[in-house]
Amino acid sequence: MNYQSSKTLNLGLGLTLLGLVACGNFIDLKQNIDTIEQEYVALEGVVVSEDCQDCAVMVAVLSDAEAELLSRYTIAKMGEAFHVKVPRDDKRAFLFADKNKNFTYDKDESYAWLALADVKHQSNTNPISNPVHIELKQVQPQAPTYALGNLLTTQQQSIPLQKAKVVALTNPIFNPDSAAQGMWRPAEFILAGKAGIYFLEDYSSTKEPVLFVHGIAGNPAEFSRFINQLDHTKYQAWVFFYPSGLGLKNIAQGLEGLMTELFIRYKPKRAHLVAHSMGGLVTREYLGLCASANSCSPFASYTTIASPFGGHASAQGGVDYSPVVMPVWHDMAPASEFLRQLPNAPLPKNLTHHLIVAYLAGESSDGVIEIASQLHAPIQKNAGSVRGFEGSHTGVLKDQTLIDYVMTVWQDN
Repeated sequence: MNYQSSKTLNLGLGLTLLGLVACGNFIDLKQNIDTIEQEYVALEGVVVSEDCQDCAVMVAVLSDAEAELLSRYTIAKMGEAFHVKVPRDDKRAFLFADKNKNFTYDKDESYAWLALADVKHQSNTNPISNPVHIELKQVQPQAPTYALGNLLTTQQQSIPLQKAKVVALTNPIFNPDSAAQGMWRPAEFILAGKAGIYFLEDYSSTKEPVLFVHGIAGNPAEFSRFINQLDHTKYQAWVFFYPSGLGLKNIAQGLEGLMTELFIRYKPKRAHLVAHSMGGLVTREYLGLCASANSCSPFASYTTIASPFGGHASAQGGVDYSPVVMPVWHDMAPASEFLRQLPNAPLPKNLTHHLIVAYLAGESSDGVIEIASQLHAPIQKNAGSVRGFEGSHTGVLKDQTLIDYVMTVWQDN
């Protein structure tokens, strides 16, 4: 395999054009996309309440008419839009203002029922443009008899997501096969319970979380040298493992829901965010979402490494010529609407973007991403610092000078 083919394979883009992928991958991709579009739909809403304007809102989606089985839940901020993917056959949702942030409905908390059959559902490729407006009722003399229990400990029946599961970075789940599954067979990846945020040690309130986010066809183990050098008396590593073949906005919305819950649950005073390659696009979109909802205040620093903010030409080739288009290719194409809108949402107040560029000496790229894409002008304009490090696209994650620099960023912010 020549060098050009190898770097394109690493990115997972334009594979059709190069003839490197067996047709079985495209069959799997189509089946997985069909599964997601046929069985899951997007539900968006805005929740308001007169008696608790600053409360977190728990949105519990229930899978049966008797409202006894929890399908999944998400957390919203009062007055801000929430996004959740639900099985098409789910029946009802129970929403309540969690005044004391215990993830449990208490009788003095305002609530509402939502019949999902009355809500306009559309497929993942065409999300609803007008979120449903939901007003929580002020507490009535007769509180609802439905007892949901603690959402953190209630087993969910669909879309299993990992939330603070403690694993070792050497866990077999973090391997290239899982990464490929997340790209080519995202529905299988999700239903296998691989997606979510993992902790690499038990949570400690005295340590600052560092969330690491990989790129397309990547996995958290790529940060192994970085994570192994953490000062474990001060920092604790969290890793986001996600199906990288899905659309970037959907991934960012999922990350927002997970991080909102973890910040409410653990209440860290400071945290840091480090993203590699396409993970930079996911996290930049996420930060725009959480800035709007004021739900990411613990972040003290934000660092991206070798991220294609200007897109990748092979993605456009995949959109134009592939027999089955991977959803992420639409977003990664240089002229995509996603990339055009990405710089528009402001970052959270007082959060500086530290933009790191990787390059190979004498070349215009790091072997995968063009330097021009990494230095995309609208993103670079709003970055607080820009630094370059010599190294290949993934190899640069092992560069000691880069690791030392990022750790200095944490200390200085």
